[in-house]
Amino acid sequence: MRDLRIARLIQALSSAETDFIRSQLKLNTNKSYLPLFLSFEQLKTTELSREEIYLRVYKKKWTSKSDASFRTDLSRLADFIEDILIQERLRIRIQNERKWREEERMSLYLDLKLFKEAEQAYNDIVENIEITSYAKNLISDNYAEHLVRNHMSLKEKVRLMGVIRNNFRHQSDEVIEIQQARNWFLRCMHNYYYKQYSNKFYENIDVTELLEIAAGYDSLEAKYHILNGLAYMKIDSRQDDIPMRVYEEIVELATQLIVSNPAFVHHKIKALHLIGTRYSILGDFSGGNRYFEHAIEILSPDQYGNYKTIILNYATNCSKLKQFDKALYLIQLLDVEASADFKLKAECSIRSLSCYLFMENAAAIHALVSGQDYSLMQPHEKIYFRLSQCNAFIMEKEYELANVEINNLLRSKLMQEIDVDFLPATELISFMVASVFKNGKLQLSAAQSLQLSALKEKINLQQYPYLQHYSPYLWLEQKLTSV
Repeated sequence: MRDLRIARLIQALSSAETDFIRSQLKLNTNKSYLPLFLSFEQLKTTELSREEIYLRVYKKKWTSKSDASFRTDLSRLADFIEDILIQERLRIRIQNERKWREEERMSLYLDLKLFKEAEQAYNDIVENIEITSYAKNLISDNYAEHLVRNHMSLKEKVRLMGVIRNNFRHQSDEVIEIQQARNWFLRCMHNYYYKQYSNKFYENIDVTELLEIAAGYDSLEAKYHILNGLAYMKIDSRQDDIPMRVYEEIVELATQLIVSNPAFVHHKIKALHLIGTRYSILGDFSGGNRYFEHAIEILSPDQYGNYKTIILNYATNCSKLKQFDKALYLIQLLDVEASADFKLKAECSIRSLSCYLFMENAAAIHALVSGQDYSLMQPHEKIYFRLSQCNAFIMEKEYELANVEINNLLRSKLMQEIDVDFLPATELISFMVASVFKNGKLQLSAAQSLQLSALKEKINLQQYPYLQHYSPYLWLEQKLTSV
């Protein structure tokens, strides 16, 4: 039942949306809708069969003959919920977004044939800096269509059409720039994700050329979009092929755009995250923290779930600065979202494990490892937990348990399922654990040190940059000494 559209829809609702839908269903004439809704809501925590739900709602046993009408009710209930939510979103949009209210205001006067008031409403729209040029063009076009259909003097039509034409031309210049910039943004983002997937760019985009194009734009929004795309595309570059001033300019542009469009605050948050991430990648973790902190300061608690990547990256950056308590605090901000999002829970747990490793809190590691649901985890995530458990045993000087754990891991099916890129970490750790077990202490012999160096050379660590941040490997390497 959980795979049905109605089930997925109800389970995806927030608590506020759930309460709102319940209140609307109480007013609905179809008395089966509310008990159906409550039954499917219960699926979040309890397994209920089709037969159980049917009996609960209709007070009679389900039969194959009744299934068609049952499915119809489910479909209509889903449609009802969709309609109610869309109507509420439109109400909020009209209430909160100036464009929608002003456009309806102009249309109202045009429909009432109050042309003087309609013209004033149109002028108010054109002069409003919170309304985009693109939206103004659509409204101008709508205004012109109304004038064509309405009976008024030709002299008045000529005058008003001239006003609309001039406004449209002026607005179009900015629209064209923004559309061009958005095209560049999409090309850059496609390039970025293509590289994440295939380790190479889809096309060669010249940084200098793109910076020159951005400099030639008059529109601040166009400048923002094109620089934002460029910054994303080069975010993980280890080279100085993109100046840091570009990232700083994106933040400044977003700040300026908030004045005319308060919704741009979300772009500013993303811009702060972008520059924070760039500093972190370049190894300037203190610089990264300044911008991550600013981004978090802007966020309200109800927005944490929408910006979880920022919080997670901020936590990771704090870990690099050995600010483990702060990192754990940030991770805890996502507790509510993580409880309903398996993937997010795994990501939060892995970052917590990293903190506990360097805090050498073996008890916390054991508790976190034992409290996981591994059924939906990726193989490399499962291995991360097992390697962390292995290190916890070493903290406790339980070298034999650590050795047993690593050997069990090496013999497990996980080693066949894992991406080959993650194998070097396990290979290095298994050698170090075996050495610790053999020696009975966190110390390598001279011969073992040479063997480890040879193994690193064989693996060629430069091919695996993730090892620079792989906590189970880094912690053990830092703890080992050589005679």
